[in-house]
Amino acid sequence: MASKLNRKFILVVGGFSAAAILLLVAVVLVNQLWIKNAERHIRSGDELVAQGKLREAINMYGRAVAKKPEMVAYIEKMEETLGKIVADTPAQSAEDYRTMM
Repeated sequence: MASKLNRKFILVVGGFSAAAILLLVAVVLVNQLWIKNAERHIRSGDELVAQGKLREAINMYGRAVAKKPEMVAYIEKMEETLGKIVADTPAQSAEDYRTMM
């Protein structure tokens, strides 16, 4: 009877351990391949610039810079897009200043 209980206990603990390891591997992969993927944000920003949605593109470039602040090219894209934004009204200018600074 004791050996049967031990075998079941080992199977249960082993199953939970394997499930925990698989979950940890999945979380690490998602983090590295999707969440920290700054290039994805750069591509989105480029598409938004092509559509003329400069303020939204700044947000995408900002996300990329936050993920990889050492990439000077990302910062340059952000600066270039910032230079293209022109406010239509004083209120919009003030809003742009609050959100972009």
